[in-house]
Amino acid sequence: MLENPSLVSRHLRKLEFTEMVLEGDVLDFASCPALEDLKMADCRLHLDKISSQSVKRLNIDSCYFFCDCRPSISMHSLVWLLLDSCIVPFLESMPSLETAFVKPAAYSRDCCIRGAFKECCGICAECTGDGDHGSRCVLLGGLSSAIHLELVAEPGMVLLGTPIFTLSLKVLFSFIP
Repeated sequence: MLENPSLVSRHLRKLEFTEMVLEGDVLDFASCPALEDLKMADCRLHLDKISSQSVKRLNIDSCYFFCDCRPSISMHSLVWLLLDSCIVPFLESMPSLETAFVKPAAYSRDCCIRGAFKECCGICAECTGDGDHGSRCVLLGGLSSAIHLELVAEPGMVLLGTPIFTLSLKVLFSFIP
C-alpha cells in the first residue's frame, strides 16, 4: 500500500502498478517528466485525481476507485487511453488523444444516489464532473479529440438511463457534421 504516493525520477519512462492499493488525494507524476506509459491493473485507488503532463499512454484495467467524488484524470499529452472495467472518471481536456477504449464496470452507476428514491440527481459534482455544477460532459468531453473511440457496455447495462452517457451522447452528436 502506498499512502500519498510520491515518485521522483527524471528517467522513468514506464510504470506499472498491479494489485496495489494507492492512497492520497492526488497521484501526480509532475516529478517524472519522462514518464510516457502508465498502467494500473487490479488496483484499489483511494484517489481523487491522477495527473501527468508527460504520460502518453494510460491503461486502467479492473481497478476500483474509492473516493467521495468522481475521480478525475488530467493528462493533456495523452494519445492512447484504455479504461476497462472500472468506473468512468471525469476526464479533463485531452487535446492530443487519438485512440480511446472505454468499458465501464458492470457494477458502476457512474452517478450519485442523492436524488429522489436514491436515483441520480444529475446536478452534483459527482454527476457532472465539476464542482460548479456546470453540467460539463463527464465522459465524451475529455474524449472529443479521439479519432478512434470505442465505448463498450456489459450485457444488460443501461447506458442511456444514466446522466454520464446522456450528457455524453448530446456532445457526441454535436461532432457529427
